Amino acid sequence: RVHGETQLAMELTPACVASRRCDAMVCVGVACLDLLMVAPLPAPDTKTRASSYSRLGGGNGSTSMVAISRLIELPVHLFTVVGSDSEGAGIVAELESEGVQTHALRLDGANSPVSFVIVDPNTHTRTIVHMPGGEASAETIERFGVSARLAAIPGESLWLHFDGRFHSLVDAVRAAARGVVGVSAEVERGAHTPVLAFADVILVSEAIFIELGSGDAFAGFKALFRLAPRACVASVTLGARGAFVLRLPRAVAGIDGAVLDGILHTTLQFVGSAEGVQERELEAGAVAYFRSAFPLAAHEVVDTTGAGDSYTGAFVGMLACGASIRAALEVATYVGARCCTAVGGRAGLPRRTDPLPASVAAALAPQAQQSVRN
Repeated sequence: RVHGETQLAMELTPACVASRRCDAMVCVGVACLDLLMVAPLPAPDTKTRASSYSRLGGGNGSTSMVAISRLIELPVHLFTVVGSDSEGAGIVAELESEGVQTHALRLDGANSPVSFVIVDPNTHTRTIVHMPGGEASAETIERFGVSARLAAIPGESLWLHFDGRFHSLVDAVRAAARGVVGVSAEVERGAHTPVLAFADVILVSEAIFIELGSGDAFAGFKALFRLAPRACVASVTLGARGAFVLRLPRAVAGIDGAVLDGILHTTLQFVGSAEGVQERELEAGAVAYFRSAFPLAAHEVVDTTGAGDSYTGAFVGMLACGASIRAALEVATYVGARCCTAVGGRAGLPRRTDPLPASVAAALAPQAQQSVRN
């Protein structure tokens, strides 16, 4: 089916996510070069010395796809835009080496996206200065052959994921994609509105969630769903505390306003006191899930770069495999935690061959990926 034909089904079914394993994940998102220095963040007009320097792959959507490729048995395809420079060639080569089938539109004369990252070892924080690359024109995208590239992907069912970048490329992929089972989208500052309008699953950090409500969590929830009227699953990462997920009984546009308000209030009350692994049935068949962050010793937390992106990849990758939300949340919180144990957004990401906690191994087991019914 074309995704535009799934609206009625979304309003009638208890979860607007895959009820069976998809054949592939297709992402439109940024891929960039991260230049990382480990150093105390200097004050203005001062200088400091770095203890290490690394050139690593980065970017929201691309890191999410690497997280899937390493851990989850699901083919992943990334549609992205890079420059014609050597950085662009390196970005693509690294992604391909990670098993991410990369459809890179290379713009002549444009620079590739680059991020300068200072990782402060004292505060375990990072500061990022991002230089975006170029935007491809509709004519350039047409020559790129999106339809032919999508048609060449084996299988009959796709999950689409968008990190909020490259809107013209997003439109081309949406128009050409067939057999779309689910659509997920990230909420990013200043880049969220277009992609959220057609997403089934939305993912946001607590900081942006609160920002949407001008400091008020309930107002943030309301604003989030105004931007995403088709959504029925919302995931909010809470940093070192963990993450929570709200699953609605149908797309938000089909829920009475007063009922939705009650669901949102109850969810926030639940999350405010939740610990460990918990879930709660709410009004009208909605369910809230909470998972504390996987514990890391202080010395294990090296760099939080990419933690949210890796969580996102693991979460939507599991849903695309037909996993329950409970299983997806278990795997995603683990992947996000492991990301923090090495410098850069990908070095710490776990692989299928690594020793895994029993709960994560069980969530990844094929029998845990057959149904979204919880």
